Amino acid sequence: MGAENSRLWLYIVPNDSDYGREAYGLDILTGSWMKRDFTHKWTTATTGISVVALMGSGSYETGDTHQDVLLDKSPSKVVEIGGCVRSSNVVTTTTTTAHGFITGETVVLADVDSGGEATAFSGSFTIASTPSTTTLTHAQTAANESNLAEGTALVDKSPTHQDYVNAATTHRQMLTEVLTEERIMLGDSAGNVYQFSDTATQDDGVDIPCRHFTEVWDLGEPGKMKIWPILRITAKGTNVILKYRTASFETTDTGWTEFAEQALTSEFLDYDVILNVTSKKIQFGFFCDDDDFQISSYEPIEPMITGEV
Repeated sequence: MGAENSRLWLYIVPNDSDYGREAYGLDILTGSWMKRDFTHKWTTATTGISVVALMGSGSYETGDTHQDVLLDKSPSKVVEIGGCVRSSNVVTTTTTTAHGFITGETVVLADVDSGGEATAFSGSFTIASTPSTTTLTHAQTAANESNLAEGTALVDKSPTHQDYVNAATTHRQMLTEVLTEERIMLGDSAGNVYQFSDTATQDDGVDIPCRHFTEVWDLGEPGKMKIWPILRITAKGTNVILKYRTASFETTDTGWTEFAEQALTSEFLDYDVILNVTSKKIQFGFFCDDDDFQISSYEPIEPMITGEV
């Protein structure tokens, strides 16, 4: 994937080469393809691109903070209580099991009151002491009274050391690294490193040639002659050279005949190019020298089978 996920690049090793010397790029937004031919740079079958990597000059991470993860991994602790006693403005709460609370934590007492108390025991309080594993105290200014109604005591526990250990193993996996100022980097057979650009049209002052070959058409009747009157393309850019061939499909450079040179604009437009060629099979090629083009679609229009074998 190219910088900012804008293009999908496929680097091709030709049949007669040991390294990549061609690349196809798919524009994710428009669906158009472009091709880069690097044979001007690597001129022999034993030279070419050996490594492709997407690199960024910086990065940042998105996701929950470490503390958020820890709090999520450290749920509140709730214990049942069997009653509360208020004496001299101090409330002692007794739990039915060991509470595990510590001095200074905030405890929320709920459903403790039966309704007959002068002052409710329920509420949020700071734990003043924990005299035993099943008792805790907090301050509350009110008359002395007691309540044996059952309820709950809840404390949002602070993360323990074990919580940190448990969460640290997954926190990194929950983050997403985003590269900034991404660049495609190429390494070649000679050990050189290059920065690839999908918009540059020159390399060291030399025009980068580009070309694209279509599939071979035979209309499902490879033994019969056809008339190919028109080729329709949807393209944008500055200029594109259109060629066709009716044989030598297994080669790269053999058999091409130029039949049009089409000027393009900055917007994708349809162009119907007159061809009028008769053959059993046909293949088209799109080329440029010092120009650029992008083609989103192409097809022969109204081909006819003549019936001759």
